[in-house]
Amino acid sequence: MTSNIQDFRRPEGGRYVGSAQRRIDGKLKVTGGARYAGEFPAPGLTFGYVICSEIAHGRITRIDTSAAEAVPGVIKVLTHLNRPKVADEDKKYQDQTAPPGSPMRALGDDRIAYSGQPIGLVVAETFELARYAATLVEIEYESWPHKSDLKAERAADPTLRVASYQSYSTAHLTPLIRRHREAAAAIAAGADPAEAWTDERYAEPWMHTVPRRVLVSGLQNAAKATENWMASASGTRAGARVGLPRFKKKGRSRDSFTIPAPEVIGAAGTPYKRGEPRRGVITDHRHLRLASLGTIRTYDKTSRLVRACRRGAQIRSMTISQAGGRWYASILVADPTPIRTGPSRRQRANGAVGVDLGVKHLAALSTGEVIDNGRPGARQAARLTRLQRAYARTQPGSNRRERVRRQIAALQHGIALRRAGLLHQVSTRLATDFAVVALEDLNVAGMTRSARGTLEAPGRNVAAKSGLNRAILDAGLGMLRRQLDYKTSWAGSQVKMIDRFAPSSKACSRCGTVKSTLSLAERTFECEACHLVIDRDVNAAINIRAWAVQEERGAGVELARGRRESRNGRGAAVSGPPSGGAARQGRGSVKPAPQGVGMSSRATGWSSQPPSTEGESAERGASALAR
Repeated sequence: MTSNIQDFRRPEGGRYVGSAQRRIDGKLKVTGGARYAGEFPAPGLTFGYVICSEIAHGRITRIDTSAAEAVPGVIKVLTHLNRPKVADEDKKYQDQTAPPGSPMRALGDDRIAYSGQPIGLVVAETFELARYAATLVEIEYESWPHKSDLKAERAADPTLRVASYQSYSTAHLTPLIRRHREAAAAIAAGADPAEAWTDERYAEPWMHTVPRRVLVSGLQNAAKATENWMASASGTRAGARVGLPRFKKKGRSRDSFTIPAPEVIGAAGTPYKRGEPRRGVITDHRHLRLASLGTIRTYDKTSRLVRACRRGAQIRSMTISQAGGRWYASILVADPTPIRTGPSRRQRANGAVGVDLGVKHLAALSTGEVIDNGRPGARQAARLTRLQRAYARTQPGSNRRERVRRQIAALQHGIALRRAGLLHQVSTRLATDFAVVALEDLNVAGMTRSARGTLEAPGRNVAAKSGLNRAILDAGLGMLRRQLDYKTSWAGSQVKMIDRFAPSSKACSRCGTVKSTLSLAERTFECEACHLVIDRDVNAAINIRAWAVQEERGAGVELARGRRESRNGRGAAVSGPPSGGAARQGRGSVKPAPQGVGMSSRATGWSSQPPSTEGESAERGASALAR
C-alpha cells in the first residue's frame, strides 16, 4: 500500500490531531546516537537493583550478601535483616487498600506472600554493577504449599475468613471517616486546622463530609468535555471548534452535580432517613429525599413527580444545582406514557398558525393576536446598573463586595427566570393549540453581531446597534425555538421553518405584491396594489402561515432546512427527520404567496400526520426548587 506523503501534511490554515511531526532527535534515535536521561552523568548518583523472590509462598531461611558487598563499587545490600526503619511508618502504618490484618511492608520480614516479591535491594555506583552484584546474593527458601482453593482452606481452618466490605469498612474506613468528620466540625466551629487535623497524610479533612457523587460528577463532566474536544478536533463534531477543557473555579459557572439511579430517592411515599426527627414515610408533596443529604423541604410541589411515578415512570437521575442563591433539584424520569402520534381534535380545528417573532412584540400570530414582550432585562436595567456601579466601588476581598456580588447574581437569575417563564407559557400554548407552528429560521447570532468594526474601518451607529442587540437577546428568540422543538413532539404537532430570506414583512398577505423597500420604522403595512392596511408583524405572520400550508399541500414551496438548535447554539445534526419540513442544501428563496392566499386566518382541516412514535417513552424532567 502506497500513499502520497503530501496527503498527510497539515492543510493550509488547519491542523491534525495525532499527525506525525518532524523531530530533531529522530535521526539520532534511528542511528543509535541519541542519549537518554539515564545516560547523562549526575554527581553523587547511585543505582539500585531489586532482588525478587523465586517462590510464591514460604519464608527465607538464609540470605548471604557477603559476596555481593565485597565487589568494588557496591555501596549497600538491603534485606529484611538490615532494613532501616522508616520514620513514623513503622509505628502505626495502615494500608488503606489491604484486607484487615497486619499490612505487608517492603523488606519487613522473612515471609514470602507472592511470586516476585521484592526481598532485597543492591545499591551500587552503576546500574550494571548493581545488577551483577544481585546475582551473587545467596538465598535459601522454605517453600510452603499454595493456598489457591479458598473454600477448601476455609473448611480445613475455621479461623480463616473472607473479609467483606462491611468488616473492612468497620476496621479501616469507619475510624478514618469519623476522624475526618470530627476534624471538619472542629474547623467549621473556628478551630485551627493544623491543630484539628494533625495527620499529614490526609490534608483534606472535609473530604468525607462531601457526598461522593459530587466528586464523581465533576470527573464525569471533565471526561465528557474532553470527549467533545477530541471529537471537535477530529472533525466528527459539528459546529465551531471546541477548546481544550479548562478548570472552572467554584462560582464561575452553574455549580451542579448529578446523582444517578438507583441512588435517587423519590418524594411522597418514600420513608424518611433513619435518625431524622420524623418517622414513617413522606406524606406531603413538599419534601424530597436526596441521597447523602436526607429529606429537604421544597418550594415547588412534587405532585407532578409523584403522579408520574404512580403511572410507572422510573427515575433516571437527579441533578442538584445552585444559581442566584437558590438550590434546584431537577429530576429526570422515563415516562412510559406513549407520545401523541398526531394532533388532537382541537389542534386539527385550529389548523396551522404563523408566528412572527420580534423585539417590539414577542410574537405576532396569523390569527391577529399580538403577544407583548415582557422585556425582563430592560425593566431591571436601572437597578442592575446601580448594583454594578456599587460593585465597582468595593474593595477586593471585602464583605461588602461579596454581598453586592450576590445581589447582582440574584437579580440576573430573577431576570432569566421571568424570561423563561414567559417563553414557556407562549411555547406551550402554541404547541398544544395548533397542529402546525410556522416560524422564520432566524439567525440570532448574526442579528446580534457587533457593529463596532475595527480601527481602520470603525462601525456606524454602534450605540444604537448595541441597544438593539440587548433587546434581541432579552427577548430570547432562540430559546423559544428550542422549546417549540421538543414541546411539539410531545403534543403531536409540528414545527415548520420558513427560510430567513423570505420577504414575509414586505409581501402583501392579500395579493402577494412585494414592496421594494420597507423600513423598520414603518409599523403598518400598506399595499399599493390592493390597498390593504394591516400591522406589519401580523401581515408577516399570515404570510408565514400561508407558505407553510402551501408546502404541506405540495405546492412546491421551499422551506428552510430544519435545524434543532442546541443550548449552545451549534446547530449540530440530530437523529431523526428534521422538524422543519423537507431538507434542502444551501440557501434558497421562498416563493411569494399567490394572490388570494393568506386572506383567511383559519386553516382548513389538517390531514397529514407527524412521524409515528407510538410505544416510545419520553424522558421528561420535573423541577423542584429546594429551600
